[in-house]
Amino acid sequence: MVRAANGLEAGVKAFRNRQRIANWREDENGLLTVTVCVLKEGVYPYGADECEGLPDTLAGRGTVMEFIPAAEFTPEAMKTLEGKPATIMTDEEDAHEWRTPDNAMKDGLTVGAVAGTPWVEGDELRCDLLISDRDAIEAVKRGELAEVSAGYEGEITYGDGTFSGETYQARQSDFRFNHILLLPSGAARLGPDTRIINKRTTDMAEYTVKQHFKNGARTFRFTNEADKEEAERMANEAAEEAKVSSAEEVENAMKRCNELKEEIDVKNAELEEAKQVIVDYKEQIDKLLDPESQEQLAAELLDQAAAEEEIMESEVDESERDELENRVKNCKLRAGRRKAIVAHVMNKRGVAVDDNWTDEGIGAAFAVLAASAKAKIGNRKPRKAPGSEPVKVKNANIGDPFARMMAFKNRKGDK
Repeated sequence: MVRAANGLEAGVKAFRNRQRIANWREDENGLLTVTVCVLKEGVYPYGADECEGLPDTLAGRGTVMEFIPAAEFTPEAMKTLEGKPATIMTDEEDAHEWRTPDNAMKDGLTVGAVAGTPWVEGDELRCDLLISDRDAIEAVKRGELAEVSAGYEGEITYGDGTFSGETYQARQSDFRFNHILLLPSGAARLGPDTRIINKRTTDMAEYTVKQHFKNGARTFRFTNEADKEEAERMANEAAEEAKVSSAEEVENAMKRCNELKEEIDVKNAELEEAKQVIVDYKEQIDKLLDPESQEQLAAELLDQAAAEEEIMESEVDESERDELENRVKNCKLRAGRRKAIVAHVMNKRGVAVDDNWTDEGIGAAFAVLAASAKAKIGNRKPRKAPGSEPVKVKNANIGDPFARMMAFKNRKGDK
C-alpha cells in the first residue's frame, strides 16, 4: 500500500484540499472572529466503496473523482450557511456528526457559529466564524486549530467531465450546509460522509443521488493498477510539497541563526568597550596612587589656583568677586571651576558660554584669560594663593588677548 507523506494511504489529497483559517480578530469581550474558506472549486477524490448507488460503469474503482464547481456557491446555498454551528472534534469516528436540535450542544462540541453573511472570493466560498468557547479561542490563537471542514448536504450527478485538465466522474451541486468543523493543522481534506438520502435513478449513464459530505480524511482501497498509479502520483506530490516546506523551515532557521550571531557580535563589542573602560579607570587609579603623579597634580592645582586669582584680579569687578568666588568654591572639579570663571568673563563681553562649548574649548579660553591676566598684573602679587606658581603660557607676546581667546575657542560641530 502506497502512503503519502502524512502517513495516510495514498488517494487522499494530502495537501491540496485542506481549508485554512485565514485570519482572526478578538473583540473587547474576548470573543474571536475568524475568516475561513469553507469550500474551494476543484476536483477531489472520494472512496468508491463509500458511495452508494454507483453506476455499473464505475464498479470496481477504488476512487471516484468529484467536481465541486464555484457556480454552485449560490445565494441560496450561502443562505443555508448563515448561523450554522462551529464545532470541534473529540471523537475521530464521529467528527462530522450531523447537528440537530437534539445534539447541538452535545459534549460541548459546539464552540461558536457562522457570523454574518458568507461570500464568494475568487474560487472560494468564505465566511466568518464567531468563536465563543474559551478553550477553542486559545487553541486558534496558538495555531492548534488552523483548518476547517464543512458538513453539508448536496446532490451528486454522475457523468464524466474535466476541469483544469483533471477528469472527474461526478459533479456536486445544490449545497445545504449543516455545520463547520474546526480541525488541527493538516487534518482537513475533502472526502464523503456517505450518508445516502435517496436512491439512484434508473439512468445508468447519468443519474442523481443525495448524499452528505464532509471534507475529512478517508482511507481508500485500490482495486486496479490505474488507481494505484494515481495514488502514487498524489503521494509523490505530497512528498514534494513536504520537501519545499522543510527547505523553507531550514532557510528560516539559518536566517534566525545569522540574526542571533549578529546580536552576539554586538554584545561582544559592547563587552570589549566595557573592558576598556575598566582598564582606563584602573590606569587612572594607579596614576592617582603614584607619588610622582600626586606631586604633579598638586602642582597643577596650585597653578590653576594662581591663575584663577590672577583672572579675578584683572578681569572681575570688585563688587562681583565674592559671588563668583562662592560659585567657584562650590565646583568640585577643576573643569567646573574653569567653566564658571570663563562663563562670567565671557558673558560680560557678550559671548554666551553654553553647552556647545567643549571642555577643550573652556580650557583654551581659560589659558588665554590667564595669560592676559598675567600680562596685566605683571609681577604684582595676587590677592590670594600666596606661594602659588604662576601659570606657564607659551608665547607671552599674545597681542590682543580677547582675539587670541576666540581663536582657541572650540565649539562642538566646528570643523
